[in-house]
Amino acid sequence: MMTLIPILLSLNLLSPNKPDTSVLNMVNRERVENKVAPVIYSKKLGKSSTRKACDMEKSNYFSHFSPNGKLWEFFTNVDYRYKFAGENLAKDCTDKDCVTLWMQSPKHREIILDPKYKEGAVSRCGAYLALHFGSRLSIKEKLKIMIFRVLAVY
Repeated sequence: MMTLIPILLSLNLLSPNKPDTSVLNMVNRERVENKVAPVIYSKKLGKSSTRKACDMEKSNYFSHFSPNGKLWEFFTNVDYRYKFAGENLAKDCTDKDCVTLWMQSPKHREIILDPKYKEGAVSRCGAYLALHFGSRLSIKEKLKIMIFRVLAVY
């Protein structure tokens, strides 16, 4: 499986040429080594992870829940309509140390290696790091939600 990593790098699947790719590259290497498809960089998740990391720095907290008690607002505020979403956070660690610590934690490892996540992005703001994963709703799922909302009004 290790021979697959250079091929993925050459195909630009592990390096989306976007900001903060170091951690995403390491996460994708872990996924590939564990026979899980790499995630593709998402611009919207890049925005949500940047907003999350910078909000933690600005408001001086370290939690999945923002001070106003919301958990997934950073995804929805950038109009990322997800079927599945996940978040790993870190503080005061190098890129390599963050990924190592996540992989040693059963819950964080589970999120990183979960095949239901198809997209991802990582952002650092000061000492804070936010890794966001997601899988978007399909068009069919979005239509079902819209129809349900319309019918609920009547």
